[in-house]
Amino acid sequence: MSVKPGKAGAARASYLTWASDIRSRIVLPLCLLFTLPIASVRAGSPQLGAFSSRPDRLITISGQRDEAMVANYSIDGGVTWNSATIYTGETVDEWRATPSVDWDSAAQNGHIASGNPNYVWNYFYDVSMPTTHAFVRLKGADTGKEWKYQVDLTGAQDVFMLDYRNFEQLSNGHIPSPWAIVPSEETPAAARLQAPASYDHVPSIEFDPDLTGWHRVYVGLEEKKRMLRFGLSGDEALYEIPRSSSTTKRHMQEFFLRSADLSGQSTVITPSYHDGGWTCSDLKHVRYVPMEKNEIAHHVQSLALA
Repeated sequence: MSVKPGKAGAARASYLTWASDIRSRIVLPLCLLFTLPIASVRAGSPQLGAFSSRPDRLITISGQRDEAMVANYSIDGGVTWNSATIYTGETVDEWRATPSVDWDSAAQNGHIASGNPNYVWNYFYDVSMPTTHAFVRLKGADTGKEWKYQVDLTGAQDVFMLDYRNFEQLSNGHIPSPWAIVPSEETPAAARLQAPASYDHVPSIEFDPDLTGWHRVYVGLEEKKRMLRFGLSGDEALYEIPRSSSTTKRHMQEFFLRSADLSGQSTVITPSYHDGGWTCSDLKHVRYVPMEKNEIAHHVQSLALA
């Protein structure tokens, strides 16, 4: 991934003031993440995996669990712990099949069932990326026994985040009304972009992250019921997210939009139109993940055969 000079270059400079120094001192392969257990790992212990095998860069929680657990994370060395954003299962099909009550129990409260089903930690909701590391604690719901891990996140520094920290800067320095950056309903709070449903007309808003090359694009919402339409400036039509007829709320859900060459393209969002009016729409983040050469080749070949 390369970033051209200009306003996005300035945004990235403030967003990654220390990144170049860190990268110059790190000799880890890109996309590699190590989880270092603070407590000893024995057979039957839960384990955190590497995200090098996942194109979405999320982290798998696997292993046999003798009891239900609660997953927490810390960014201050274990002084403060917060509920981790956990997804039930490893794939989109598994996530869709999860009952909403179970989804929210994991995504909002970090609940993990006993047994050996795999889960996924979406740390992009929890940790202000990029950063170097975070801590994860898995705590038994009955016994209180703990497993703690230090997670190296340096391999995710090439992921570009569009969120409350740069919404205004990357929308040409202005967020059109009635769009506004508002406090999150989650704990700990991280602001989100929202357009209320009470307005007759809400304009589209365009962000220019100024990225080049192929990326996987993910859209993160705080609450599923709040809908929007999303696309790239080169698209003929915008995609509705979430594309589900269900009105059931789901929190902290991230949607894969598409793979695309972002060179010269900006990101466009607008509220979704339903039942005769605009629905309340909000955006937690957009996540741009650079694609590996083999991913690009496979994607281009698939398009050619379509």
